[in-house]
Amino acid sequence: MKRFIALYLLFLLVLLVAFYADIFLFGTMINDKQTEFTLWLLGFFLDENHMQGAYIWIHPHYRLIIDQTCNGMIGILFVWAALLAYPASWYYRLGMMLLAYILFTILNVLRIVFVSWSLKTIGGENTFFWIHDIIGNGIFAGFVLFIFVLSFKKSRAKRYQS
Repeated sequence: MKRFIALYLLFLLVLLVAFYADIFLFGTMINDKQTEFTLWLLGFFLDENHMQGAYIWIHPHYRLIIDQTCNGMIGILFVWAALLAYPASWYYRLGMMLLAYILFTILNVLRIVFVSWSLKTIGGENTFFWIHDIIGNGIFAGFVLFIFVLSFKKSRAKRYQS
């Protein structure tokens, strides 16, 4: 267990630095493409007049900005770090990483749609904290934990060599 935790923290640190430190062109490029992909998917759910570039207009004076912190990659990286640290076959790990990417991208788009709809329906600035930070991110964090546990229950773990 200690080895898993140490590897998890190491992989998480490496992935977060690689994707968010702006020192690796590849990480920045992937993050930008993920943001563009998220905005493209949102186009299927939100009216054209509610979206303008990376902005989702909730109210004439209130908008959401979809950027690197809102594109779903952070949750994906948390699961990827766990899958990389877990002693399963590489075939299984890579397959679960791909599945996690697909599921989290879809969930993130649905989360943004939920937050946009809720803010427009229920209220604006006063309810943002509860709808976005507590409910929206809570659902996302719960799904991270769900995928994390599900992927380990379905795998055949190898024992770490002592």
